[in-house]
Amino acid sequence: MGAIVVAHLATLWLPFVNQESAFNAAAHYFQTGDAAAVQAFFESDANTLVLSAVGSALARTLGIGTEWGCRLVSLIGFAVLAAALRAIVAQARLGGWLLPAVILLNPLIWVFAGRGTADFPPLAFAVAAIAICWRAQGMAMVLTGAAVFAFAAALKYHAVLLLPLIVLAPTDRQSLTFRGVMLGIVLAITGIVLAAYNIAVFRAFGFWLTSPKWVTEHGLTARHVFTNIVHYGGFLALLAMPFSLQSALSQNSPAASGRIVKLAIIGLAALAGAVLPPSSGEMNFGPFDRWIGSGVSGVGLAALFAVFVLSLCNKPQRLRDYAMIAAIVLFVLVLSFSRPAQRYLIFVLPFYVLYLSARIEARRFAGILIAICIAINLVSAVTQSYFRPAATDQFGAGRQW
Repeated sequence: MGAIVVAHLATLWLPFVNQESAFNAAAHYFQTGDAAAVQAFFESDANTLVLSAVGSALARTLGIGTEWGCRLVSLIGFAVLAAALRAIVAQARLGGWLLPAVILLNPLIWVFAGRGTADFPPLAFAVAAIAICWRAQGMAMVLTGAAVFAFAAALKYHAVLLLPLIVLAPTDRQSLTFRGVMLGIVLAITGIVLAAYNIAVFRAFGFWLTSPKWVTEHGLTARHVFTNIVHYGGFLALLAMPFSLQSALSQNSPAASGRIVKLAIIGLAALAGAVLPPSSGEMNFGPFDRWIGSGVSGVGLAALFAVFVLSLCNKPQRLRDYAMIAAIVLFVLVLSFSRPAQRYLIFVLPFYVLYLSARIEARRFAGILIAICIAINLVSAVTQSYFRPAATDQFGAGRQW
């Protein structure tokens, strides 16, 4: 695990991507008070200012540029996530270092953990908070977990959707009453922190939650909700390959009929995907859509959605299993009522993989999967180095492939 964390330090020197400039501008504002810098952030990004504030503080403390400070937040988060995953896997008795390594090396997590944006750090600290709460036996650990979770939510509001996981510890050491009180404390402290942040932002800039430019863009809407659900589920199954496929095709009996039925369901879902309306937002394969086309990607994601559903239905036994399924489905459902982006799945991906790994023989292909992930991450690094977008290209929410 330590070797993976050390290896990830190399991403610090990769070229900056366009969206990092927004957070770097906000970090510059915290050091200089330049109103134009923070206005540039509000025009480019809908996230909070917390990551930029922390990055600015790190830069000032270490005597480095603000752009490096923002990246350091992500790199610190990567080490935090590694420790949290190791603790969760040990508590759930899911094996040693292989499973955390698979999650850390997943291209979605590895790549975003090397960027100074608010996509990865909230996940890292939210997982750390959940790991702390799962081990909590007294009020001190509960308050610590609540504070860490509140910090994650302040970095990015999406972290709030992981709240139900606070009470889903894999052991029975905590009573139902203790878990309820713990959830209430985490919810209260998170609410206080978010309220304090929004009051401060309103007094300084005159708006709540996010810049007015993004209120309509990211507001709740039922438009494309079904397509969004299908595509979110499909992308989640894709990101969790081959865990998701093995879980989906797993069966309790050696008879081939059950697997044939499941393959038929996946095939029918693919056919339905051919007539599914296209999704909005960033729910696509980026520049690869130029070659595969939106129709082909829609068919593929619909088939993968069936894999996602079947994988969740594999051998749930305890009440906690059904609660974990409900938490994952709730996350996907809530996200589907707003502007979609596949990178938001970074929040739930580790828990989806952990859930699946308890029902399959993950060790059988973990080594090969780690090798594949390393290869993909190396290709991504080379691509970022030699085929970087031009400075004038929009990235993220405004990018039109």
